[in-house]
Parts: sequence; structure tokens; C-alpha cells
Amino acid sequence: MPFSMPDAAVGAVGASIVAATVSLIGLTVTKEQKVSDLRQAWIDALRAELSELLEHAHAIHGAASAQYQTRQELSSNVKEHFAGINRVAASIELRLNPNEAAAKTILACLRELEALISSDSPIDFKAMAAIERRLVSASQPFLKDEWERVKRGEPTYRIAKHASWLGLVVLFCALLYSGWSSPPMHAAHTSVNQGK
Repeated sequence: MPFSMPDAAVGAVGASIVAATVSLIGLTVTKEQKVSDLRQAWIDALRAELSELLEHAHAIHGAASAQYQTRQELSSNVKEHFAGINRVAASIELRLNPNEAAAKTILACLRELEALISSDSPIDFKAMAAIERRLVSASQPFLKDEWERVKRGEPTYRIAKHASWLGLVVLFCALLYSGWSSPPMHAAHTSVNQGK
């Protein structure tokens, strides 16, 4: 004898499956939203560090226009800016993945800048300005790509979102099919009365 489940049990099982699915999707979306929030904070921090790095470089350049006689005299008057460049450059390097193509260009600019300011010879401010321009040019598309990634959402979030929409469409189609294939209530009632 084939096993058959009562309609009430089928409904309860179906409701449990739907509830579990909704709960799972909710947890996934919440977790992925948190990841996106952390990624946005990372972007903001990187942007702030790049700005701070350029601020220190401009301060050194501005101080050099005071016509200090020696490199040592310049360094002693703006040593906090030299230290600031080293500190912020190290922080940026720790944030970036050296295997990503876009990050490689930014890291190369940072190393050039650090080599330029750590040298004992007079600072070549034209070369420094060129490095700064390349750093800005490399950073802008990198930051834009990361922002686009935040807007799109994490891959798991996108999968959960598409799965939710697909599930809604399937449920809607099932409801339509169920309403279309089952006989109307008044027809079933009439057939029962006729049987009497």
C-alpha cells in the first residue's frame, strides 16, 4: 500500500521548509551585509591614509621652498612629516594584496616615494610630484572598483538574493497552478449534493 501523507501534514512540512529557507536567507543576508559594511570602512580608511600620505608629502615640498641649506636642516624641521610618510605608507602596504594588479601599482609608487625621501641626496621634487600623480591615478580606479564591489554586494549575498527571487517566482507559479488545477468549491459542493 503506497504511503500517503495527510494534507495537513504536507502543509506543515511545507511551512517548515519555507520558514527554514527564509531564516537561512535572512542569516546569509545579515552576514554578507556586515562584510560589506567592513569593506566600506576599509575603503574609507584607505582613502584617508592616501590623503594623509599626500598631505605629508606636500608639507615637505612646501617646507623645501623655505630654502633650507642642507638636507639635514630640512629633515630636522619637518621630521614629523618624514615619519608620517613612513608610517602611513606601511599602513597602506598592510591593507593591500600584493598579488592584485591594481594594488601592485600603488605599492610600487609607495616604495618609490619611500626611497626618494630616505635618500641622503637632495630630494628631487619633480620626481616626487610625478610619483604623487601616479599614486593618485592608480588609487582612483582601485577605490572605484572596491566601491562598486560594495554596491553589488558579496557573492554569497548576490546568490541568496537571486535564490530568494527564484523561490518567490516558483511559489507564485505553484499557487497559480494549484488554484487552476483544483475544482472550484461550489462545483465540488454541487457534485456532493447531486450524489445525495
